[in-house]
Amino acid sequence: VPELAKGMAKGLREFRKATDDIKREIDNSTTEIRREIDNSSRSFRRDITEIDRNLKKDASEINRNLKKNLTDANQNLKKDAEEITKDLKKDAAEIDKNLKKDAAEIDKNLKKNAEEISKNIKSD
Repeated sequence: VPELAKGMAKGLREFRKATDDIKREIDNSTTEIRREIDNSSRSFRRDITEIDRNLKKDASEINRNLKKNLTDANQNLKKDAEEITKDLKKDAAEIDKNLKKDAAEIDKNLKKNAEEISKNIKSD
């Protein structure tokens, strides 16, 4: 019986040692897998953060460019409108001057024609 108890105790120690070795191996394997998952997760978060930062930077730059382009376009439109207004006033003044000149010439011709008609009537 003592030999049997001794053999069983030895078998239980070996079984416990084997069980501990298996547990240690599983812990080591899963620790490495967890570490790889954590590293991948951190890398993924860094990439997402960088993408987010770049998107915000690009959006901000696009916004600045749009504002600048709108401001430039607005200034150009105002400048063009002022130029058109100036040209229209100049053209209107020239048309007015020509109309007055033409009216004076028509008036002069009408008076001349009236005088001729009057002379012709008197001579007849």
